[in-house]
Amino acid sequence: MNKRFLALVLVIGLLSTAAFGGTVFASEEEPLKLNFYYNSVNPIPPDALMIQHWNDYFNVDISVTLGEDMTSLNLLLAGNEIPDIFFVPLADLAKYREQQAIAEIPEERVKEYMPIYYDLAEQLVPGFFKYLKLDGKLYALLGEMNTPYRGTIVYRGDWIEKLGKAMPTTLDEFEDLMYAFADDPDNTGKETYGLSNTAFAAVYGAFGFPLAQWRERDGQIVYSNVQPEIKEALGYLQKWYADGVIDPEFITGENKGGYWANSNAFIEGRIGTSSHGAYYHWAWFPGAQNYTNYTEMKEVNPKAAESFVFGVPLSTAKGPGVLGQGAPFNTGVVVFGQQLEDEPEKMIKLMEMQELFCTDQTIGTTAMLGFEGVHWAYDDLEVPVFIGADNRDYNFLVTIGAHTVIMRMWPVRAFEWRDGPATNRWLAENGYFEGGASSVLYTPLPSGGTYWTELNKLWDETQIAIVTGEQPLDYFDDFVTRWMAEGGEILTSEANAAYASFN
Repeated sequence: MNKRFLALVLVIGLLSTAAFGGTVFASEEEPLKLNFYYNSVNPIPPDALMIQHWNDYFNVDISVTLGEDMTSLNLLLAGNEIPDIFFVPLADLAKYREQQAIAEIPEERVKEYMPIYYDLAEQLVPGFFKYLKLDGKLYALLGEMNTPYRGTIVYRGDWIEKLGKAMPTTLDEFEDLMYAFADDPDNTGKETYGLSNTAFAAVYGAFGFPLAQWRERDGQIVYSNVQPEIKEALGYLQKWYADGVIDPEFITGENKGGYWANSNAFIEGRIGTSSHGAYYHWAWFPGAQNYTNYTEMKEVNPKAAESFVFGVPLSTAKGPGVLGQGAPFNTGVVVFGQQLEDEPEKMIKLMEMQELFCTDQTIGTTAMLGFEGVHWAYDDLEVPVFIGADNRDYNFLVTIGAHTVIMRMWPVRAFEWRDGPATNRWLAENGYFEGGASSVLYTPLPSGGTYWTELNKLWDETQIAIVTGEQPLDYFDDFVTRWMAEGGEILTSEANAAYASFN
């Protein structure tokens, strides 16, 4: 960074601080040391621009402990090196409490130091905080509140046009299109397939049961993966695999490197359908952000990129289908290290910081994207757009300490701040507020930490074995028996008890 640019950054940093309004957390006291844990393969230097900015603004001394994944975090916790604030799956909350890794969070403290966040959360889901409690005690804060849009399914529109087909709305039409996609629509001699693993979601959803959801059935709470409709869907997938319609590399997935949401198999013309990532990883429109699959495809095949067709849930003779939809909040939660039970001043400081990050548009956008005028600027649609090619890479934002490095709670109005009104219009016009289905249970189960890892592994193995024909379709019945015997029955009982207590 040259001196002239550095001076500009410092000036804009001071102006940004002044523009925030309110009180800057300046003090003659020693800065409070705070340690954040963050998963990143990119280095974050201690003097990263945005970290230094927030150190000055909040009178803190932030250090960031980096890891590659949850395994890295778990190794730290096992060695009693517990960060002050970190992110964990909601389903594992009980496990981390048992390890004495996380602190109880007094709910009254949240009301006092995060009042806007607290009220917005209760407006989103009445009784919201009960889902983040264990035995009546609060142990987590929500990392992200979700806009209620369903999952996506994207087709190669240029292939559809060449084949004289239409976007499928039924499972039978989808099947017909997948067979056509598998027959080299471009006549290049390349191997092509209809779909890979992510588009399985459309098939399961056609029968009304997206995977990995607790659903209400006949007055009881049941787990979607073990319902008979899933067996029916697997029958289709097994047949398609045998007929060469499913990419044989579906086991390893569509992403082969680069940004996680990119479907390399789709971009390279190997498959014609994908549900990888979310709509915003595919859809380009004025004001859209992070449409990486569109960008990557445009470099390889501009015509194909402009032809993307955004599909709808598939219906069957039994009725309309659905696509999975996230809960009103994400399943990742923010927790404080257990040591903060004895250091309330740190917990309070972190609460004050996260309250501003997730509820104040100016501060939250700065934390997320860097400095206005240096890293981004508002366009004519009042959408923040990046300045300079380097800043378009979110990895760059991580290296300067922006994005979610210390903003551990995603802004409550993130999509409105980041994408502007154009996003909601696009979602409505393309039916993304319709045809979604989400789990009816958001809370972690007491025995979840004990059973979920092995049960999920059992499902993965079963799905692969049945789809590839290694096992017959009736093997699903053996899977259900094992799933229930190896912890599923206990989890189902706990799910019903939890649901009854919340309703």
